[in-house]
Amino acid sequence: MSEPKRLLRGKEFQEIVRKDFAENDKKSDLRFEEHLKLLNSKRGRLDIFISDVGDGVVAIYEIKATNWDNIKTKNIKKNAWSHQHQLFKYVDMYVKDNIDVCLGIIYPEPPQKEGLRETIENYLEKYGIPAYWFNEIKSN
Repeated sequence: MSEPKRLLRGKEFQEIVRKDFAENDKKSDLRFEEHLKLLNSKRGRLDIFISDVGDGVVAIYEIKATNWDNIKTKNIKKNAWSHQHQLFKYVDMYVKDNIDVCLGIIYPEPPQKEGLRETIENYLEKYGIPAYWFNEIKSN
């Protein structure tokens, strides 16, 4: 049985982002698909983990292949909340050890619908999470 197109698109986008990070970040202890035991005894998987970005701070980035223009307006904040909530499940493991954590979510590109980019960025910023648009940050 083949995987759904949405899942395949997500995996393809993750691979593109991972390849770009791996090729262009030679200084950091960069790990992909890092498995983590969460405080609630469940397991998590960090898309991108950098164990020291300076001053003992770790970085965790979630990669989402979300096409925001295809999401119904009534579901925008629900989806953004789900994305940030996933990241915050990982933070507890580091905060309990007094380790500062830098978070971010990497999306393929900003939405084209007027005002939608600002809505997403402002919503995530309330949680202290920047949205990165891969087409604007990629190395090439």
